Amino acid sequence: MARNIAYYAGHGEIRLGVVDRDGRRALAIEAADDGPGIADIEQAMEDGYSTSGGLGLGLPGARRMTDDFEVVSEGAAADAAHRATDIVAQHPAEPLRTLFGLCHEALAVTRGCAMTLTRIGLDDGSLGWLGVGNVAASLIRMSVDGSVSRQSALLRGGVVGYQLPPQLHVRHTVMLPGDLLLIGTDGLASDFAENTRAGQPTGELATYILEHCAKGTDDALILALRNRGPSS
Repeated sequence: MARNIAYYAGHGEIRLGVVDRDGRRALAIEAADDGPGIADIEQAMEDGYSTSGGLGLGLPGARRMTDDFEVVSEGAAADAAHRATDIVAQHPAEPLRTLFGLCHEALAVTRGCAMTLTRIGLDDGSLGWLGVGNVAASLIRMSVDGSVSRQSALLRGGVVGYQLPPQLHVRHTVMLPGDLLLIGTDGLASDFAENTRAGQPTGELATYILEHCAKGTDDALILALRNRGPSS
């Protein structure tokens, strides 16, 4: 991996860390660079494929030596994300299921993406949400007695642009004044919404989650949104 960074990107980093995997300590190795990216990750993982005339064994060889291996090319990932964002921006009034279908068609020529969409009614606080992949969303409510309740978006397996579930069902609930909505990527611990201080200002809360719940092995992103009630 270090040779690939030196050859294709010129410079980069190799980061080592110890992580917990199902109660066992594991060594995590992250190779990162600011190179041009990989246009076709699936093809790059094939034995013998090389764009430089080499043996083409670097990435597939590294995969065989690990229990868990993932390649993320920001160029390819960013392309998919931008296409999905454009579709949603161009069709803001479409039902969530329709938006997933439109994004799925537009992302067919990309690596695809995980996606969670949430629509909030500004007048009545109605909330509909749906997710494909591993972008988690939770609605947190604090009652007057200090108790906390949580609802989560239903996440379906699949990749937008590659494989959608046969049935997509939007769940509906209500976001009351004071409720907190958290949406986070898989670079955060799966219980990030449970280990939060829901009463904090959203900016402080987002910083706390990133500092205390980021895995360190993948990009972490969090959106924190609170219903502040009707404006006067």
